[in-house]
Amino acid sequence: MRRAEADEAASRVPRAPSGRVRPRWGPRRAVSSLLLIGALVTVTSVAVAALEAWVGVADASAAYIPAVVLVAASLGTIPAVATSVASFLVYDFFFVAPTMTFTVEAPTEWLSLLLFLLVAVVVGRLTALLADREREATQRAREAGVLFGIGQDLAGAATVTEGITRVVGRLLAETRMSRVWCGLGPSVLDERTVADTARGSRRPALGARFVLQREAGGSLAWVRVRETAAPGAPPPRSDDALFRVPLVSGGVTLGSLRAARPRTIDPPTDETTRL
Repeated sequence: MRRAEADEAASRVPRAPSGRVRPRWGPRRAVSSLLLIGALVTVTSVAVAALEAWVGVADASAAYIPAVVLVAASLGTIPAVATSVASFLVYDFFFVAPTMTFTVEAPTEWLSLLLFLLVAVVVGRLTALLADREREATQRAREAGVLFGIGQDLAGAATVTEGITRVVGRLLAETRMSRVWCGLGPSVLDERTVADTARGSRRPALGARFVLQREAGGSLAWVRVRETAAPGAPPPRSDDALFRVPLVSGGVTLGSLRAARPRTIDPPTDETTRL
């Protein structure tokens, strides 16, 4: 037990101050976001050209605002600001005299352009904040529902093993993990598996994994550690990331809640971490 704890403590890797693992902006998501922004700005520019040429609208720059709002609601603040700047440059280049140049002759046009940029950025920021609040409220409501269900599972179980089995099954369905299991024992080497969503499978070997810890500020952090492998344990699958939540009550270690997650998907979100 002491050897396992020593190995675990010695191999910690510092994490970001926030301690939270957030979904990453990978190349695929960045490219799709740029394509969406480009398509919206292009379609809006066609609409602006029609409004100014056929309808006679003197300044149709406000037509870009809906595109900024749409990007803010779906992608967030930074893409919304990028859409605002792109709209500003496109409108200046194609619709402000002299056209096909970024030069602006009339001072009033500069004022109009800067006001448009300011309004677009503010509207995009506010829309993104509202969308984030809405998503957070939805996640909190979902978490509350899952936790209520877990409470019912535990209250209705006849034995501890039955209750834990229900809980790991519910967590598997709610967290995008490929496997969830629970072991009881005083140390990581002595744990006995009492519930496992992959029945008949052997427990993966101990090795590099993420352990959930609570930082000084109260936030939760996944910290990468390396545990001593149990004798005869099977090697862990290289395409799965392994996670462990220590089960501690009154300073006494009871066991661990463990999970495997495909490396091909994003790390656990804040919602998954809280669950």
